[in-house]
Amino acid sequence: MAGKLTRQSGRDLLGVYLNDHLAGATGGTELARRMAAANYPQEAKGVLQRLAAEIAEDRTALADIMATLGVPVRGYKVWAAWIGEKAGRLKPNGYLLARSPLSNLEELEILRLAVEGKAAGWRTLRSLAVQRQLDSGRLDELLSRAHRQADELEELHAAATSHFIETNRAKVSDEVGVRRERDLRLDQRSSCVTTLRELPPWSPERQEADPELRISVLTCVGTAGFEPATP
Repeated sequence: MAGKLTRQSGRDLLGVYLNDHLAGATGGTELARRMAAANYPQEAKGVLQRLAAEIAEDRTALADIMATLGVPVRGYKVWAAWIGEKAGRLKPNGYLLARSPLSNLEELEILRLAVEGKAAGWRTLRSLAVQRQLDSGRLDELLSRAHRQADELEELHAAATSHFIETNRAKVSDEVGVRRERDLRLDQRSSCVTTLRELPPWSPERQEADPELRISVLTCVGTAGFEPATP
């Protein structure tokens, strides 16, 4: 009796484990398909389209293994993963209706983590292959493919990182220039404010007597945004 309960408990736990992986595979499949259709460099799109097809095939392979083991699919987990992937697109990054400049980097990182998790699942099943009468050769193929997928995603991530740095280097340079110009104007404003405060009250007579002062005052007014005091 105790042995039967232990076997039943082990089967239930394996079912939970495999359903968790199936849910992850569902989210990964949706993400891979979205990435394959997104605005990636042309040289990356072919790789992403192939990876999307392979990841969908891997999900089907997992579902087939679950059927072989008599593990029922928990639809609510699959549905939650599908919804979660859609909701994950709505990030508060200021680009609700468009892709963020960071989207490519973040998606590649997330998908690579998903592939690494999938590889861990294949390794677990491979260790159970003899006991559960699973196809060891097929599991070895799936594991090898997962490793290759992770390597390809790492290469794409390295390329995306370089592209992001090069694209934003000019933007950063422009922003530095804007900040320097702003700081210069603030310094000029501060100097002009000091000059205006030291001037005696403005009058037409003083303006006519000291034309250079008039030019200095007008320059400061234009820079600092202040007007000289009038009688």
